[in-house]
Amino acid sequence: MKILTKYILKSVLGPLLGGVFIFTVMILGTTFINLLGEFESYHISLLTNLKLLSLYIPQNLLYGSTMAVLLATILGLGNLTSHSETIAMRAGGLSYFRLAAPVLFIGLAVSISGIILNEYATPYAYRMLQKMKAEIISEGSSQVIYNFNRPLYSSDGKLDKIIYAERFTPKTRQLENVLIVEKADGRVTRTIEAAVMHWDGRSWFFNQGRINQISPENLYPIFVKQAKVKYPLNITPGQIEESQIPPEEKSISELNRLATGAQKQLYLIYLYRKTAIPFASLIFALLGIPLALRPQRRTNAAGVGLCLLFVLVWWALYALGNVLARNGMVSPFIGSWLANFVMAGYGIYNFTKVKT
Repeated sequence: MKILTKYILKSVLGPLLGGVFIFTVMILGTTFINLLGEFESYHISLLTNLKLLSLYIPQNLLYGSTMAVLLATILGLGNLTSHSETIAMRAGGLSYFRLAAPVLFIGLAVSISGIILNEYATPYAYRMLQKMKAEIISEGSSQVIYNFNRPLYSSDGKLDKIIYAERFTPKTRQLENVLIVEKADGRVTRTIEAAVMHWDGRSWFFNQGRINQISPENLYPIFVKQAKVKYPLNITPGQIEESQIPPEEKSISELNRLATGAQKQLYLIYLYRKTAIPFASLIFALLGIPLALRPQRRTNAAGVGLCLLFVLVWWALYALGNVLARNGMVSPFIGSWLANFVMAGYGIYNFTKVKT
């Protein structure tokens, strides 16, 4: 039985590696064309373009390997079926589950690898990519963040304050033209206006500005001209820079930490997407096994076409689920995993039909 398991693995691994390479290169090719257009006016070298392109590899590898699992299952097992080898294995006492187990193992391994990529390699590559782009655009200086705004919440999830700043310069660690609105019990209790707010390594300070203490009946302004005022902003310069990273490029642990307050729904959608896309590999393996084991002649071209068809259906369901989740019609988990649930249901149905 171990010999047959190794034989099945070998039959599937060949198309898998080929599929990973082909799909990843196709996606990278599209990315490379977009990069050339994006930085055409900066006249950067081909080597720099290739360095930028290399930072897209982790994310594109995730997408390519996910699609490759379905292709490898259909082609690898399909070739065995077309030569009646799977029928001979069944006749020799190999159960249907033992026949499918090596393919499911490959799907699970690719899924786990995808989650690891999403947690470590993809976020790191994105940060390096943004750093390189900033250096190209600003000729090596740190990228200035304009129109920064951020709501901050207390430990019980209530809105505590809202920060507005015209610009933030990472190099000098300064917020300029700052407005902070403090809230309690649903009403504004105080506002702070400052020309410059500076981070000294531990806390924020400002020395020119105005503090408006607001009660239901009155407003008490306090003008600050030269005094050094310490303010508990509860956010560091590093967190300000991190806040500019889009949710889809954050790691699973970062999204889990940020899933609070008013943006909890949005961050949960991206959090569950980080696992839904990698686990599509296991779903595609489950889906492809019964298709490959059907006793019918199918060319490799037909197998590729069938693979692309199911990938398109999966992406359509994935997009639909995210729209439903964003509109609050389903939970973030259901919306992110909708495509996996539907395709897994179809795969299990076909799986049991073949088995019987």
